[in-house]
Amino acid sequence: MGTVSVLEKIFSIKNNKSNGRKCKVLTILGCSFSINKFYNEEKTKLFENKKINDTTRVVSFLGVQIYKTEDNKNERIQHFLGNLIYTKRIKSKIKELKIFKILGFPVSIKMVKDDIYSYYFLGKLIRRHHYADLFFKKELKKIKYDYDDVYILYSNSGELYLFFAYLAKSFLQKNNSKKPLFIATKKYHIDILKLYYPEAKYIYLSGLRVKTQSNIWKLYGHTFYIIFPENHFTKVEEDIKNQEIGEVHYLKSMLQTLNLTEKDFGKPQVFDDADLEQELINKLNKINLNLNNFVILAPEAMTCTELPKVFWIKLVQELHREKYDIYLNITNKANNFPGCKTLDLSYREIYFLARQAKAVISLRSGLSEFLLPADIPNIAIYTKFKRRAKKVFPVSKGIEGFSMCKMPFVDSNKICEINADNFIDKNILADEVMLSLNKMLNLKEVTLV
Repeated sequence: MGTVSVLEKIFSIKNNKSNGRKCKVLTILGCSFSINKFYNEEKTKLFENKKINDTTRVVSFLGVQIYKTEDNKNERIQHFLGNLIYTKRIKSKIKELKIFKILGFPVSIKMVKDDIYSYYFLGKLIRRHHYADLFFKKELKKIKYDYDDVYILYSNSGELYLFFAYLAKSFLQKNNSKKPLFIATKKYHIDILKLYYPEAKYIYLSGLRVKTQSNIWKLYGHTFYIIFPENHFTKVEEDIKNQEIGEVHYLKSMLQTLNLTEKDFGKPQVFDDADLEQELINKLNKINLNLNNFVILAPEAMTCTELPKVFWIKLVQELHREKYDIYLNITNKANNFPGCKTLDLSYREIYFLARQAKAVISLRSGLSEFLLPADIPNIAIYTKFKRRAKKVFPVSKGIEGFSMCKMPFVDSNKICEINADNFIDKNILADEVMLSLNKMLNLKEVTLV
């Protein structure tokens, strides 16, 4: 059992859930009590949880202070039973520090700096390791491939598509990577990798959480690169929110993160896979999809808020009225609308399917841009973003910041980006989508809404 676990059993106050309700649990010498139970259910004043000011909160027992917490910008201090037990946590972009004291004496210290974790107990250094030590020793030492650099794929599908379609070749050349090894952390990373870099060597580490202070580090004679780190996405969305509309585009932000320029763009080159395409045909035979006249609908997205089902049902009805068959790309069965056909397909299979489709209509997601090389009409519907920016930016800024029309080597006449906020009546939005589809299929120019 770790030092922190032992100390938590001596005295701690933690948030917990009981019967779906939040409550605070007080632990003293291994015995745990629910503060909410004493205060709320028994209607007593045994415990008092009081906010002193914007940064300080105090918990008292029978009028005696037993817990005090002070929260500042990058710092949190906790006092238990006066100053009997004291903890301090400092967290910034370049340093993290946790101190645990009893009667003023530092019992344990955890310090993270430059992704080096140092643990001290009773004033002595007991362990030091790099963030990547654990997965390196567990996974990478098994690799027989004589790799030089390691690329950890940590981004969502859209950014990863853009990286491999436009920038990977230049980035690897810049780093002089002769024998790169890729670490995929999601299954679709492998699909995208195989489409654009089929000879790549890779391993799959499901659910790997990458939280580092640096995007690049050297370890055991190898250079590690994170493509792209969490702080990259946070910065992009904060920049889109805070700067003037049109000033920020996420592809340019990717160039800045990778220290590349527009001169480093390469034209996307997708590698065919005859065996995979045959497997896809065998799967499609099971659902009897009309490959001569169908569209792909993709109503799900991680970044955009969902559109009401009445919109998709109305759109399905309109597409059927125009005699289109519909392939529905979903992961949630609740989004399986009547009259549509669906399968469990990989990203690569969806791409090969899209090359035969009349068009793709999607709630804006990574799949929207991933299907751009299929060179078919691509209608993306933008709604409010639901991700990292503390205050959500308007849809109009989202369209400018993530517009597919601003990407190189695309036919803007085959791209239509629609602001759903401009349509209170979603039936009218469905009509607008159909109008845009018909214009593009007739090779007429489409104006952004």
